[in-house]
Amino acid sequence: MAARIFAAMTGTAVRKYTKAPPTQVWAVLSDGHRYAEWVQGTKEIRDVDADWPAEGTALHYTAGVGPMTKEGVTTVLTSQSLGRLELEVHAWPGGTVRVNIVIEPSGAGSIVTLEEHPCGDRPGCCTTRSPGWPSGPATA
Repeated sequence: MAARIFAAMTGTAVRKYTKAPPTQVWAVLSDGHRYAEWVQGTKEIRDVDADWPAEGTALHYTAGVGPMTKEGVTTVLTSQSLGRLELEVHAWPGGTVRVNIVIEPSGAGSIVTLEEHPCGDRPGCCTTRSPGWPSGPATA
């Protein structure tokens, strides 16, 4: 899970099987200092709220490519230990993105589903969650 299994996406969903059980997947997601391990383009973690990933907590990072960098923040919208993490990511240069990560046990491992929905700069987009997320059960 420590490998970057998710690439930058726009309005898409990706499902990946990992040999890591849900406890190991959640350990990576719930450690804000490891954010750069699974979010492409993150160069540095500047600060992580002490209670990350509790709802309303945030982490502050620097993202970019080469010498071009931008400071950003990711805020937790929903946190369900071992099962789901929904984030509001202030992405650069495209505005805000709502990210939903669902962890499902699968044999000795897990299926991790990541959905991204761009919000642009529309106020309140990320605070209004889509009913029924996730959209359906993961398949191996």
